[in-house]
Amino acid sequence: MALTSTNPPESAPPPDTPPESPPADRQRGVDRKWLVAGAVVLVVLLLVAVVLAAVASGDDDRTGPGRGNHVVTGPVGDRAEATLELLTGATSVTVRAADLDGHLYEVRTPSDGRQVPLVSASDDGVVRVELGDSGTTGPSAVEIVLNPGTTWRVRLVAGSTRHTVDLSAARVSGVEFIGGAGSIDLTLPRPSGTVEVRMVGGTGSWSTHLPAGVPVRVAAQAGAGAVTVDGATRNGVPAGTTVTGDGWDAAADRYDLVATGGMASFTVDRR
Repeated sequence: MALTSTNPPESAPPPDTPPESPPADRQRGVDRKWLVAGAVVLVVLLLVAVVLAAVASGDDDRTGPGRGNHVVTGPVGDRAEATLELLTGATSVTVRAADLDGHLYEVRTPSDGRQVPLVSASDDGVVRVELGDSGTTGPSAVEIVLNPGTTWRVRLVAGSTRHTVDLSAARVSGVEFIGGAGSIDLTLPRPSGTVEVRMVGGTGSWSTHLPAGVPVRVAAQAGAGAVTVDGATRNGVPAGTTVTGDGWDAAADRYDLVATGGMASFTVDRR
């Protein structure tokens, strides 16, 4: 795949400053690139540390009988479109699509876990998931299964140590990672129209897996330590860089990946 990269313009030197020799310019550019990479990675790591501390803050010595149901489902009815919003953080968050035999969603936490799902669904198709205290110690994890016959917008508002989102069997109108995450692993289906995927909260690593031949554009608005798209790697990526895949401009069905939060590393590959 041919790629084009757009970097933000650099400021011109003052008029009275004599130009430096080409080797010095090249060395300064290399040094600046790695300074950018180092700064982005440092900020992201600090952010991830805050997220992990917030998620782990619930790991206390609670004892007593468990309370609440660890599996919650809701009927699909004639719902053609829906939005999932995860509003509470967990160490591990998994979202996937599978046949649910008449259900719109299934939200599950481990039977020995310290959280139970609290789910509400509005008339306009917004499914809001919160995680309540189960009253026991145990793992902090949630798995959300979505009906593949419904077109979904997925909004992970809360942070996580690890987001694993496999929507390859779903219909997708958009994805948002709003809370920070230690890592994001995202698998997407063939798009219908221009589908935006937005990462806001920052992440240590973000991997996106797309079907072969699907055009993609990547906007690293806050910069990144490294960006790899279809095997081509750019290191020390400055803020405002956009990488556009071959055929994106003319494509009707395509992905627009926008990172407003910093990333230590970002990868797009094909599955």
